[in-house]
Amino acid sequence: MTFPTSFQAACREAERRIDPNTVLRNATFLQEVADTTARERETEAFLRRIWNENPLYKLSTGSNSMDTATALTDAAFRRWFRELTDGPFPDDPQEKAARLDDLMNETKRRIWPNSHGSNVKTTRAFAALFPHDFTTHRSPGRRGGLYEALSGAKNVKDEARVNRWILDRLEEAIGSVDRTDFNAVARRMMLPEILHQISAEQRQPSEPAPTVSSPDPALSVIWPQLPQIVEHFASLREEIRPHRTCACSTR
Repeated sequence: MTFPTSFQAACREAERRIDPNTVLRNATFLQEVADTTARERETEAFLRRIWNENPLYKLSTGSNSMDTATALTDAAFRRWFRELTDGPFPDDPQEKAARLDDLMNETKRRIWPNSHGSNVKTTRAFAALFPHDFTTHRSPGRRGGLYEALSGAKNVKDEARVNRWILDRLEEAIGSVDRTDFNAVARRMMLPEILHQISAEQRQPSEPAPTVSSPDPALSVIWPQLPQIVEHFASLREEIRPHRTCACSTR
């Protein structure tokens, strides 16, 4: 699938809005996580870092109140979680995303056996371990999220598959990133949340549509409105339907 120029312009505008200090903070954190040894990943300090002290995005009050202390102090759980996330994983990105969704559900059942657990907190922890497979957009498949704006699907709970779908669309629109460059990876992870914020701005009828500037006036474009983007994707709905592209369900 080819994205319209307007969506590419939207991505460029999102890149322009990225805060370099946040990029540096997130990239430093991702590098620290990547550099840990297997033994370090079984420590309480490491798990506390990715579950409770993770800077990739802030948690809501409800998610922040979901206690992980019992699990993180349990050596058996820490060993199980390290082995669980060590892989191996399928080479196919879609199959890997499905596997990650299964692992997150299993992890939630272990940490919060008496409740549904926190999707947001769990996704954030997995994003620290698998930064090429997630974004910093909290719950992108929920109603009003970027996934709904682009695909039309509402309230989809398969976090890894939704994130994979969004990352694939970004790669098609503006190209891939160097997976060894954590600054580039951090920037790509941040784009969907900023695109979501821009979409929310576009829903405000009183605000004029800004112009995306370019050094070459001939390349300057009028900022695309959300209905234009949605209309384009609606025409391709059959091609990018969740169960065909990322096996997401709308339960």
